[in-house]
Amino acid sequence: MPGVPDNITFNGIDTYWLALAAGPKNKAVRDPMLPKPFLRKAFWRLPKLMWPEMPEEGYILGLDLDGNVKYNLHDPTGKTYPHTTSAIEADGMLYIGSHVTDGVGRIPVP
Repeated sequence: MPGVPDNITFNGIDTYWLALAAGPKNKAVRDPMLPKPFLRKAFWRLPKLMWPEMPEEGYILGLDLDGNVKYNLHDPTGKTYPHTTSAIEADGMLYIGSHVTDGVGRIPVP
């Protein structure tokens, strides 16, 4: 997985939309802690002021019915819509949610 999955939705026809709240840059910061449960537990108990700065990026995958990647929507700068938590398709548009951004993003379905 290129990031940390948050929500998955189905367009009712042929595509699952998988929102990744943290992309590859964030994984590079967090993955070294995976084999160290004590370190992970200690990290999550630290005040947020002490957390390392996590890179902002937006990431959504469109998957076919077999789980193969059809669409790879990635904003490595995080300037468009960072930390995506949901992607819902309706009327030819993809509506994007984030836990750090006010409002809802909207882009045409690729």
